[in-house]
Formats: sequence, structure tokens, C-alpha cells
Amino acid sequence: MKGLNRIRRVLCIVFIVALLAVTAAPAFAASNKNPGGAYIVTASRLNMRSGANGSIVRKLPKGTVVVYRSQSKGWWRVMCAAGTGYVDRRWLTSVNGYVGGNFATTVNLYVRSKASETSYALGKLKKGTKVKLIKQKGTWMQISYKGRTGWVASKYLKKA
Repeated sequence: MKGLNRIRRVLCIVFIVALLAVTAAPAFAASNKNPGGAYIVTASRLNMRSGANGSIVRKLPKGTVVVYRSQSKGWWRVMCAAGTGYVDRRWLTSVNGYVGGNFATTVNLYVRSKASETSYALGKLKKGTKVKLIKQKGTWMQISYKGRTGWVASKYLKKA
């Protein structure tokens, strides 16, 4: 009888461990496969290339906010107000570390009620308007400006 109880306990533990592995593995793989979100250029000038190890198409100044799209051969494909291209991810840091930080708009843009291009426009900000980051949600940032809050697309901001 003792042997049967021991086998049941072992099988129960194995089942729980297997269940945890099955449920946690997809989330872990997804987080490593697609880092997503917005990042800030930390280099004084970061080369944006046409492809992984491709020719330089533009130089992004320090503080530029880019949005992760995909990866290829260790290079990140990103987009920003200047366009889309590939960069060395070592020169990027997550926007999440800059909550409460000051940013500036890189173009005239609408502030939205929700993190969506189709949500109600609360107002319009002129290029160069200073805003404060409240939080990030995917490729959108919730900002504070002129005593109000709203959402803007990350790619149209730069670190001020």
C-alpha cells in the first residue's frame, strides 16, 4: 500500500510539472521571439540599414523612439517617424525605463482617447510639443500634456 501511495504522489508531481511546462512554454517562447513595444536609441547616432547588414539609409539621433517590428539575422527591423529599417538592438533600451520622462513630438499629431488610431481625437499637438510619459502599451504611449492625458503612437516621439 505504501508503494502505491508513493507512485501516486510521484505521478501527481510529474503531472503538475508537465502542466506547468506546457502552459508556461508558449508565453516564454513568445516573449523571446517577439520583444515588441517601443525602444529609445541610446547611441549618439544609430545607423538604420536597408536590411540585416545592408547599406545605411539614415542615421537616427540619440533619443529617437523606434517600434520593434521583427528580427532578421540578429538585427531588429524597426519603424519610426523617419521610416522603417534595420538596427543593431544593442543600442536600444526599452521605453518602460523612462516612465515619467520628458518626450517631444517629432511631427504634428493627434492625441487619442485610447491606444488606437480609430479612437476619439482629444486634440492635436504641434511638432516639438513637450509631453511626459505615463506608460507604454504596445506601440502606443500614454502621455500627459497641458494638464490632460491621452495616447499617441510611440514612433512620433523622441526623448527630450
